Amino acid sequence: AELAFYLSTDVKATYALAMRWVPVLQALGAITGSNPMVINQVAETASPGHLAEALIHKYLEFNGIVLQDRGREFNYEAGDKTRARTHGLFKNVAEYDFSAMYPSLYTQDNVDPINIRECADGFPVRTSAGTRKICFEPGGLVHKVLASLYRARKATKALKAQYGDAPDQAVKILVNSAYGVFGKSSTGIVNEWVAGYIAQKTQAIFDDLWARYQPIYGDTDSMY
Repeated sequence: AELAFYLSTDVKATYALAMRWVPVLQALGAITGSNPMVINQVAETASPGHLAEALIHKYLEFNGIVLQDRGREFNYEAGDKTRARTHGLFKNVAEYDFSAMYPSLYTQDNVDPINIRECADGFPVRTSAGTRKICFEPGGLVHKVLASLYRARKATKALKAQYGDAPDQAVKILVNSAYGVFGKSSTGIVNEWVAGYIAQKTQAIFDDLWARYQPIYGDTDSMY
């Protein structure tokens, strides 16, 4: 009887998980042109950012460019995006959430490892090689892929009521993990300046909001 109960419970739980995640895997497969089983293997063994990396490489190769990956561990200052001002129980607390913070940043700032340059009015980025003010020239091919993912997220968010959560969840996984390919050791399109730019620019936004609105708690792109 115990075994029968366990198996029935396990089957129900597995089915519930499958009903939620199989559509997401199918959506990711459709977006990236990959088999859902391959998507599942990537999710189990590596970062979903590899899917965004594959899209970037395919697009660059289509345009006659091969971007050489470098496997190195970069030590850049990422800061602290989880912070509490005080403790206790609070009533009537509002949450302010930055919608698609990382995708918004790399889309609006033209983030692209190919089109990066130093500029006098750029954002100062600290790396193991020192501090430089960084800008990105518009029109980069890597940025074109990233911006297309951001536009896809805006579209799927608007269509959630009609098509459900799976397409939006799939695109969300892709766009939120895409920026990570610039700072992964031994994987990804590793670029210390791009990784530092994204981490430190979002940290600067967090610090500004933390000082300006005096919240009781903050976590990456949300404050309470």
